Amino acid sequence: MKLRFAAAALCALALPSALAAQDVKITIDQTLVENFDGDALTQALAPFEVKPTTQKGPDGTTIYNIAFPGGLNAVATPAGCSDDKTHTGCTALKLQAVFALPAGKTVADMAELANRFNATHDATPVVYDPKGQTRLTRYVVSQFGITRTNLAIEVYTFRRAAQMWSETLFGKPAAAAAKPAG
Repeated sequence: MKLRFAAAALCALALPSALAAQDVKITIDQTLVENFDGDALTQALAPFEVKPTTQKGPDGTTIYNIAFPGGLNAVATPAGCSDDKTHTGCTALKLQAVFALPAGKTVADMAELANRFNATHDATPVVYDPKGQTRLTRYVVSQFGITRTNLAIEVYTFRRAAQMWSETLFGKPAAAAAKPAG
């Protein structure tokens, strides 16, 4: 059985028509994901026709680079690992997209835009640094398991929020630079 996702019910009303037209087909799969590894993430990204590439972070953590169709780049980093040395048994996943300071905007502009965005997107907040760079983050937890379908919906919700933030900043839905979070 396929669930057609033209837009998440709550997000659909707030999205520009160009974004609302993008469909993602998420297969209903009640299999529980208990740990975030490459296989779980690859399956969650399948509806988006994306295969992540990997790199090692400074502490040995595997960082998954995600290039969504349309130009949005993000990273996913497993967290909450039962073994910090081998980075296994990870029951959390941090999804992030980093955006540069847009031309013509000031750090004060970014503070105002981020605060306005966060007022309506508290599950996927934006933070900004003193140089005006912003980072949109979604934290997914699977301590007692999350279904594959729900994981895909978490990724979908993150992607939608990142597209909306990009449009807020640049007037177009995809302008995030893939950078591992430090």
